[in-house]
Amino acid sequence: MHTRLTGRPVRCNQEARLLTEAVARELALPCPSFNVVLALKIDGELEPSIATRAVALLLSRHGQLRSRFIPSARISERERRNQLLTFGSTAILQPGLFECAESRTTTPELTTKHLDTAPDLETAVSRAIEADAATPFDYAQPPLIRGTVFECGADERVLVLVVAHLVADGVSLDILCRELIAIVAALAESRNLELPEIEREYWQIVADEQMRECSGGNAKETAYWAQQWSVVENGYEKGRDAWPELLSGETSSRRPDYSVQHLALSPTLSSALRALAQANRATIDMVFRACLLLTVARMARRSTPSILCSYANRCAETRSTVGWLSNRHALTVHAGDARSSIELIRDVRVATLEGLAHQSLSPFMLWRHLGRNIERERMRCQIALNVQVTRHIDVGRLRFRRLMLPRGQWARIADLDVRIVINDGHAETFLKYRCDRFHHDTIAAILGEFETVALTMTKAPNRTLSL
Repeated sequence: MHTRLTGRPVRCNQEARLLTEAVARELALPCPSFNVVLALKIDGELEPSIATRAVALLLSRHGQLRSRFIPSARISERERRNQLLTFGSTAILQPGLFECAESRTTTPELTTKHLDTAPDLETAVSRAIEADAATPFDYAQPPLIRGTVFECGADERVLVLVVAHLVADGVSLDILCRELIAIVAALAESRNLELPEIEREYWQIVADEQMRECSGGNAKETAYWAQQWSVVENGYEKGRDAWPELLSGETSSRRPDYSVQHLALSPTLSSALRALAQANRATIDMVFRACLLLTVARMARRSTPSILCSYANRCAETRSTVGWLSNRHALTVHAGDARSSIELIRDVRVATLEGLAHQSLSPFMLWRHLGRNIERERMRCQIALNVQVTRHIDVGRLRFRRLMLPRGQWARIADLDVRIVINDGHAETFLKYRCDRFHHDTIAAILGEFETVALTMTKAPNRTLSL
């Protein structure tokens, strides 16, 4: 039974995705599934019903997983279609086309598959996960999470949760993983379960964001994020993956040094890059954004280019909140040839803080959204077979290992190509760079005060949208 709750706001990034899929259906365009995946290997004796009960507890705890997105009853079908065409042709997003309701269902969709007879168990599990992740959700039919238990042998199984990205981001997967381990272990040992209280529900955060957007004042938010970034700057070498822990004060000495390991830079270049970031009170990520802006400015021959950036909207009070709290924001900075690297990095830092303060999703091209996700899903299919097992966690008689499946924007930088999107009216040019060459050349350009660098480039055909 679904209980329709009015007044639950829908974030701009959620509406943009819903609109993108609606336009794709209208034009019969391919639109890959927009899902994130959590895979947890569990070794030890475990009753078959425990997995179902554990996922049911997650469903009852996190309302976002029970969300259903439906067209707003306040807008006529004709007006909805007009706005749909407007979004598809001009990328202008008019909020309010959808509303969110929350169902009361806590019955998860959980299936069991036996792979213990497969000749190559790792490949069989990887391909099964890949196929499951590629199946889209119907956003009007909750819950927006499903699970599969892959039985791999005696007392050995992999529990896979596929969640619609519309209701969960990368940090949400970490939250679900921690809670799933705690729930399964507690149920297996028949002991009381203790989970941290959820301080802020997702819909409350969205309502506050929209209220702040309407008020037009962001001075407090700018000051807040400046303070948060001062914490990050003290640990800048830990990289973007450490931001949630840094912001909540939960740093971990077990995390690798992302500034060197994940970027695969030479020791000399790494040292120079860190020194440049530290001298300008900037993170390494900000320096890379400056590199990217400089490259786009050169390739597009524009003095003021824009790039899309993703921000993880996380702080202490959202450490237990499941939802799509990351934002994409258009970062625009003047990158003329007469400017110095220090000026450019400082401007990127200011623009980043302002973007974090606004926490809003700028309108973007339909093809950009479809193109990014098509590439991401294709890349996910290619690399999903390379399952890496992280360190194990022993709880009672059970051993848990999270299988790390590199996922699009959360995958390691060194594993990906860098894709630069340049808007030209309704057409877009996609420029691809091999990641290692891109980083070396663009960082060298920043360190060398914008000296000319050679970049290996492959150019994809332009695609024009017409309605």
